[in-house]
Amino acid sequence: MKFYLTIALTLALGFSTAEARRLDRTQRHQKARIHDGVKDGSLTKDEAKELRKDLRENRKKIREARADGHIDAQEAKEIRKDQRETSKEIYQEKHDSETRN
Repeated sequence: MKFYLTIALTLALGFSTAEARRLDRTQRHQKARIHDGVKDGSLTKDEAKELRKDLRENRKKIREARADGHIDAQEAKEIRKDQRETSKEIYQEKHDSETRN
């Protein structure tokens, strides 16, 4: 019994660690997309400011989810949903008619 409990705990922590890395990687990628949009002029400063605010909110949710030592499946699902919404917003803002120039 102790053996199975150890395996279950190891798998749960492994998921948590892998999921945390995935969420962090998505955050970094989105930050780079915003930076590139500002650099190439496809994002205005105001658009970038709002998108960075979304990233800060997502980062806060990740920190809160990690507060108990791991990110559970439900927390990860909600954060991924927020990250997908942010990703769509980045795309829409980069491809709208507003430019920095």
